[in-house]
Amino acid sequence: MARPKVFIVHKRTPDGYPFLYVKPDRSVFFPSIEYMKVKINKELPDSQEMSAKIAVVLDGEHMFRADSTFAQGVKNMISSLSDRRVLTVFYNLRKTVFRAIHGVGIPSNEFHNCRTEEEVYHLIKTHNKIRVSRSQSNIETLFNQSTTSCGHWISQSAQAY
Repeated sequence: MARPKVFIVHKRTPDGYPFLYVKPDRSVFFPSIEYMKVKINKELPDSQEMSAKIAVVLDGEHMFRADSTFAQGVKNMISSLSDRRVLTVFYNLRKTVFRAIHGVGIPSNEFHNCRTEEEVYHLIKTHNKIRVSRSQSNIETLFNQSTTSCGHWISQSAQAY
């Protein structure tokens, strides 16, 4: 089986938050999941600080089937992105693909499946607000310690492919 084409586009939410829009042209199986992971990692900034500002939105519109090796590969991909503090969001997942991914035991705080663009935008916005508030809290903590002793264009993009 030939590996799928994986389209990756740098986008921004209506609120201005950046994300990578990733759309395979068909179902992804092992070892193609590794190929997709490499393509995503090439598009992310090298520094963890910068990559933490970007979410990855994986559009499953053309993914009709999934097997256990795919699901395990997705789990590993999410884990490695999570280690870099990158939010991974699934969009347009079909039930069979959702069940396969959900079945491998991805922690609920790392598995995000959105049905609408608005859900995607809201999740990215919330993630960034939490990230910023944690950074500000860390900066305030460091400062205090040092002074006393941190559109709807998804559909349009999808139609282009």
